[in-house]
Amino acid sequence: MKPALSGSRATDRSLVLAWMLASVMLVASARASTLTAQPYAPLSSSLTLRETSLQSLTASTAPQPAGTLYVDGISDQSLPYWDGSFAGSYFADLIRDTWAAGLGSHVAFARYVVQWNVMSGAYPTYLAELAAWYGDVLELGLTPEVSLASYDGEMPSSLAEYRSMLAALLTRLPAIRYLEAWDEPNDTPGLGAATAARYTNIASSLCEARGCTVIAGNLLDSQPNMVSYERAYEQALDPPGLANWGIHPYYAVKTHTLAPVLAFKSNLPDGGAGEHVWFTEIGAYQCQDEGRYQALGERSQAIDASWLVNRLMPAIAPVHVFYYELLFRDRQPPPCSASNSDTALFVPSDDPAAPDVPRAAAGYIYDDRPTPVTSAATPAVPAVPATSAVPATSAASATG
Repeated sequence: MKPALSGSRATDRSLVLAWMLASVMLVASARASTLTAQPYAPLSSSLTLRETSLQSLTASTAPQPAGTLYVDGISDQSLPYWDGSFAGSYFADLIRDTWAAGLGSHVAFARYVVQWNVMSGAYPTYLAELAAWYGDVLELGLTPEVSLASYDGEMPSSLAEYRSMLAALLTRLPAIRYLEAWDEPNDTPGLGAATAARYTNIASSLCEARGCTVIAGNLLDSQPNMVSYERAYEQALDPPGLANWGIHPYYAVKTHTLAPVLAFKSNLPDGGAGEHVWFTEIGAYQCQDEGRYQALGERSQAIDASWLVNRLMPAIAPVHVFYYELLFRDRQPPPCSASNSDTALFVPSDDPAAPDVPRAAAGYIYDDRPTPVTSAATPAVPAVPATSAVPATSAASATG
């Protein structure tokens, strides 16, 4: 058990909690108003036809699973190192007292992307970080969900090696309840759809014996190969009837278009009828550096976050949504580089003894129940109190 808060620390945290309550009220007010409205990107006529076709399909088939009303998952590799250490973190206390266990709690899941062969003995640092994450997530009372990937480019030499490493991982982390066989396989060099499906088949067989559930797909929507990859992947699944499918709709949120997610959903088995769609990873960009640095800013990030919860989630009805990321590790400013775009909702304060500073998008992502947008207007962005203003960050420091 963690020690009780000191008087000053409790006061500081109360200020942050007060900001979150004020943010909820501001968001609710903004949703009821069209002031400072900014139009969404127009939908093409072909997209309208896609939506009409999908609505006709779902009306004539089995009832669709109910979607989550909230962003109910955390996908954050930095969790064990929030504020330098989870055990002494202001931010961990904020999560625990507001979204994980407080009166307004609605976060139930935590996700981690792990090196696929972390149990081989060749990755002691990765394994230590994974073990720290696992313990911290269980302390928060969240359900752990894990995805396999390759950070160093090394891939399984055989299906037998993949099975061995995954079995060892599930034995080491017995509380895992949800599993992705591979993270963004359609954006992994050299990983064909059939091989990715065979990894999923292995994961399904192991989970059947261990009581976990496999989430298939977990495709990146910005790749032009997504639909063709999805179809080939489905054809190689055995058994073929997996009900849970993941997508990372970064492109949809960035461009305010439903098209890629509707395409993904309509190409699921039986056109997506009765399937459970998960947003296993999604974030709203504050800046990007994919060959060209783009400082998008807090307002742009908040508008994208609003579109996610007020337009995309009601349209697609995902059963669970995981946001990446909340706060970067070790009190460092969130980086913006080719390998790590900045989607953080909080930034460390200048004073190590002070609470972390919420960005405007935080009020949308971990707010109360999202309300579907019924007009072409984007709700106004909730204002961050002047006392919590985020200092301007130069491109050099952001990418440093």
